Amino acid sequence: MAEKFEVKGYIGCPGNGRPGGIDNMDIGGIIPAKGTFITLTVTYTAIATAVITTETVTSATIGTANITSATIATAGITTATITTAAITQANVTALSQSSYYWQDDFDDEAGTVQLESSLNADYWTTAGTNYAAGNVTYTAGVGGTLKAMCAAADNDSVTILGLLNFNTTQNPIFECRVKIDTKETAGFYVGLSSEAQAVIGTIPANCFLIGMDSDNAHSKGATSLIAVSNDDNAGAVYMDTGVDVVSDTYLIVKFDLTDTEQPRVWVNGTEVAAATILGTVKAATAMGVYFVVQNLAGGAIQRFITVDYVKVWADR
Repeated sequence: MAEKFEVKGYIGCPGNGRPGGIDNMDIGGIIPAKGTFITLTVTYTAIATAVITTETVTSATIGTANITSATIATAGITTATITTAAITQANVTALSQSSYYWQDDFDDEAGTVQLESSLNADYWTTAGTNYAAGNVTYTAGVGGTLKAMCAAADNDSVTILGLLNFNTTQNPIFECRVKIDTKETAGFYVGLSSEAQAVIGTIPANCFLIGMDSDNAHSKGATSLIAVSNDDNAGAVYMDTGVDVVSDTYLIVKFDLTDTEQPRVWVNGTEVAAATILGTVKAATAMGVYFVVQNLAGGAIQRFITVDYVKVWADR
């Protein structure tokens, strides 16, 4: 804004070089007469405050430095500058107070203990052909594992069924890390089931399972990893995941029964094409975590599976 001040003075006498004298004065083209008073008015303009604007912040200018509200103007961020990266269910597990989460890492024992003597013995029911106590054990070590080993005769088996705490109305999701010692002469399945069956080729009445069967009665491949379902005992539906089982090598298998008419399956983090998954499961059906392993060759062999962990999450 403009400001001014005035200075009044007297033009007394010619200067003639004398101190304090004024020889001539020209102000804006006006020469005042000697011996008169004059008034000088000086006007000045104050320096305006510099205008400071907020620069638009883009992803290219944001690193790991802290960002506060003082450094970002609201107008600088628009929905056009924010995108959501693709998030797949294979990589993200969202848990909330409305979810029920259960996991067994088989690390509750300090040493090798048979399942029937473990801290969680009441949760599991073990059985099978020629099954004996000691066929299923917790193994010591970091993280813990569960080992289920058949007896030594052809077709001997082990079944392990947990409490039927998961209902298909609660949209259960199952995940397990498991391996078979030798794939060529064995069968195994892991998943959710309403009951146990000692013969690998007899699929429980209500279930969704993932595993293999080297007898290959399903014609999907003797060492192919397959999913199998049974909907209210309507008959087993076998589905090839496109993955081949490797002996003594862990697999991470996962399935989602949120849509009982179109389950979803993952192997090692990769989802199996929906067009491949044709089996369904019965709605409003209680099931429990289930493991089964069976010898499928004559002679003194003892096939076994090792389970690193198993977990299930569902709606409450």
